[in-house]
Amino acid sequence: MRIVYVTQRLPFGTGETFIVPEIDALLADGHELLIVPRLSSDPVVHDDVAAAMARTRVLPRGGDILAAVARSLARQPRRTVRAFWRLRRTRPRRRLYSNAVATAQGMWLADVARAWGADHIHAHWAHLTATLAMGRAR
Repeated sequence: MRIVYVTQRLPFGTGETFIVPEIDALLADGHELLIVPRLSSDPVVHDDVAAAMARTRVLPRGGDILAAVARSLARQPRRTVRAFWRLRRTRPRRRLYSNAVATAQGMWLADVARAWGADHIHAHWAHLTATLAMGRAR
């Protein structure tokens, strides 16, 4: 199975190292992984993330994300608008902007997952990584 694995930072930074054994187990079981960290500005500090680094695709900034939203609007305008429209229920309201960014990033992720031939997208956390994956699903 080809799995896109959305993390908060792994393989960058100091957190989420508990995910490394899960990634190793998935690879040992023969799955192919593409790891997409939501944040990637921290340095790589762990020795045991070499397998993860080789499979990591970093989220782009700005223009590439806007281009992905434009492609999504061209392909499926109603579904794209609906994905952003759903955000109106965001609580607390101060999270609306971060959820909108994550939804737009999810549209970039949709392009990447489609091109890579992903069978499944796994969001490891229930906050913005899940919103990013949901943006892809919508």
